[in-house]
Amino acid sequence: MNSDQLLKFIAIADHPTMTEAADSLYITQSALSHTLTNLESELNCKLFLRKGKNLIITENGVKLLEYARSITSLVNQAVLEMSSSEKLNIAAINICAAYILANYPEDKLHNVGLLQLKEEEMPMALMKEDADIIACDDFYLRHYNIPALRKFVLCREQLGLLVPNGHRFYNRRSVNYSDLRDEPLCMRADFLSQRTWMDHIEQASGIKFNIAFNMDRYTFLTLRDKIDYPEIRTVTSVTKLNNPSDRDYKYVKIDDTYSSRFIYMWYLAGNAKKVDAVIESVKAYYRAGSGIYRDKLVDALSMEDPESLKSALRTPYN
Repeated sequence: MNSDQLLKFIAIADHPTMTEAADSLYITQSALSHTLTNLESELNCKLFLRKGKNLIITENGVKLLEYARSITSLVNQAVLEMSSSEKLNIAAINICAAYILANYPEDKLHNVGLLQLKEEEMPMALMKEDADIIACDDFYLRHYNIPALRKFVLCREQLGLLVPNGHRFYNRRSVNYSDLRDEPLCMRADFLSQRTWMDHIEQASGIKFNIAFNMDRYTFLTLRDKIDYPEIRTVTSVTKLNNPSDRDYKYVKIDDTYSSRFIYMWYLAGNAKKVDAVIESVKAYYRAGSGIYRDKLVDALSMEDPESLKSALRTPYN
């Protein structure tokens, strides 16, 4: 028995069905069922009984749940007491960490740790307090109903195509998913958060992006101009579109379901003091005019109004 098993056991106990428990942990139902089977085998007793789709905790399960909550609480307390109170661990997608920390106090940078996590792993890292801050799509935390959970909008991302001159999309302002069916596209293999975003779009819309050329950064940049496919690329309200090639390209946005999204910085209320300096760093980055901003952005920051801030965060293609 280990702490990971206990955390998953608690999730099962806290949700009426295995599906909901798995969703809360961002893992598959089969993986969670496998963990439960192993735990019951190890303890040689049933922890839950099935009644239709619902799970009913047994008497032994109730006993284990009390121990599990105590153990996980003690583990979290030990981690907090043994680690430096000044340590700040951040897990962020793409380039977010760069501008999150652009104006962070230099004398404190040595206490910052950047965690390499997939987006689907970030919520659990935050809940387990392995990360003090995570920066990711709202998709991953919108289902959490936790009073202590706080968020600060960072930027808006727009999915689109970098289209070479001469291509049939070159004179278009936008395209939709129907236009892209069977259309050969290319993208860099290291754009992992973009690939994850595209996976969610495929699941929600039924579109299947035809990525015909997908290479590592060096190979991609070397061969890009020899490929006549549009490049699927994300632009943000924070950074300007950078095309290192001399070839003539035009950015054409994808205008369809979930082709534009907001990225948030999430944290727990108990870490507010540690996070305040990061929020001030982000605001300073905005006010300095880095990226593509308008006067509304500074006004929204001064009002501390998340909705106004969201409306001000626009890419040039929204």
